[in-house]
Amino acid sequence: KNFEKAVVFYNEALKHDDVHTKSMLALAKLNLSKNETDQCQQLCVTLLRADPESEEASMMLAELMFRKEHYETAIYHFQQLLEKKPGHCVALSQLMHLLRRAGRLHEVPRYLRLAGKSDPRGMHK
Repeated sequence: KNFEKAVVFYNEALKHDDVHTKSMLALAKLNLSKNETDQCQQLCVTLLRADPESEEASMMLAELMFRKEHYETAIYHFQQLLEKKPGHCVALSQLMHLLRRAGRLHEVPRYLRLAGKSDPRGMHK
């Protein structure tokens, strides 16, 4: 019941400000928690158009593509995130796993080098 109320409130907020990134992100998380993957994906894509630097939306979209078994798309989104945030450990781990599965381990050293050069204070779990 609280889920439905939250969805109503976030949708109402988006009616007043259709690019309110915090509402979009919260609504995407709610949709993901209810396994409403298409709605979550649509919100993440819209959010990334409004805020291309949104680390949370990038990560959520990459993980969502992985869940949907769209591995090449997941690889693409993890790579995009790591170009911006090379020290993002979770994204790096997921990307390495996907590249191994895809038989593309030769691409891993590049991302390890980028991570090694990144600011250690910028590392994310």
